[in-house]
Amino acid sequence: WTNIQLLQYDLTDKETGPIQASETLLSENLSGPDIDITSVPIAAGPDGRIYIGKGGSLNALAVIQYPDSMGPACGLDPNGLPFPQLLQYSWVMPNFCKRYHDSEMSVGVQEGSKAATSLRAWPVPADDELSVACAEPGVLAVVDVTGRELLRMKAGRSGPTSLDISRLASGTYVLRFIPETGASLARAFVKR
Repeated sequence: WTNIQLLQYDLTDKETGPIQASETLLSENLSGPDIDITSVPIAAGPDGRIYIGKGGSLNALAVIQYPDSMGPACGLDPNGLPFPQLLQYSWVMPNFCKRYHDSEMSVGVQEGSKAATSLRAWPVPADDELSVACAEPGVLAVVDVTGRELLRMKAGRSGPTSLDISRLASGTYVLRFIPETGASLARAFVKR
C-alpha cells in the first residue's frame, strides 16, 4: 500500500516563493489498496470540479468540489463520484475530463457574459422541454455528471431550439454548445 499525499498550491502569485509557501496538505492518504505508484491521474471536469483517480480495487473517484478555495474549504470528497460497480485497478477518467496535454478546448462551465449572450436556456429548472437560443449555428449536447452524452442535435440562429428532455432522470446536467467557429460554451441546468 502506497500512501499518496494530495497537496494544494495557490497559483495566483507569479513568484515561486509565495507559491511554495502556500502548500497545503489536503489528504495524507488518497490511494487505494495494493498500489505501488508515485502519481495519480487528476483531471478537470466541465462542472468546474477536479476529479482524482485513486487506483486499486475502488469504486469511486475523489472529487475536489471547489478548486479555487484553499484547504478544507475546497471540499475534497474521497468518494465523490461513485461507480456503479467495483473497478479492479482502474486508472480511467470519465470522458468529460480534460487532462493537461489535451487540446485548448475549454472544459469549464462558462457562466460569464459571453455564455449569457451566446447560449441561453429556459426554463430552469425544466420539466419535459428545454428551450435553447444560440447566437450562431452549431451543435447542442446534453451531458450527465459522469460525462455521458445523452442528447445531441444541430442548432441554428433562426430562433430557439427545443430539446425534449422528458426521458432524462431528475438531476443536474451540462448543456454544451459547440459552435461552427469559436470556443465551446457550457452551462448547467436542472431537470425536475
